[in-house]
Amino acid sequence: MEVTLVVAKVVALLAVAALCVYVIVLLTRVKQSMSTIERAVKDFALHVTPVLDNLEFLTAKATSLAETVEEHLGVVAQSVGTLRSITDNIADFERDIQARVEGPIRETAAVVRAVSKGVKTFFQRVRA
Repeated sequence: MEVTLVVAKVVALLAVAALCVYVIVLLTRVKQSMSTIERAVKDFALHVTPVLDNLEFLTAKATSLAETVEEHLGVVAQSVGTLRSITDNIADFERDIQARVEGPIRETAAVVRAVSKGVKTFFQRVRA
């Protein structure tokens, strides 16, 4: 029985030793994986920094461009309003001139027609 107990202790110690060796191998692999992950994160950080800088620059440019466009839209809107006002004034001026001139021109045309008709009738009577 005592031999069996010693054999069991030896087997248990060998199992614990094998487990320790397995844990050491496993920890070595974990260390290698962590080193690989660390290198990947450093590479990522190295490459992402310029991209973020460019993104910041582009965002600033886009904001500046939007502000400039907004300012110019205000100027354009004001110019369109001024142009509309000028066009309305010209249309009013045209209607005023037409109202003032149209009547006398029609009267003059009627007089010229009447005189022309009278002269024509006179010459027709004189020839006849």
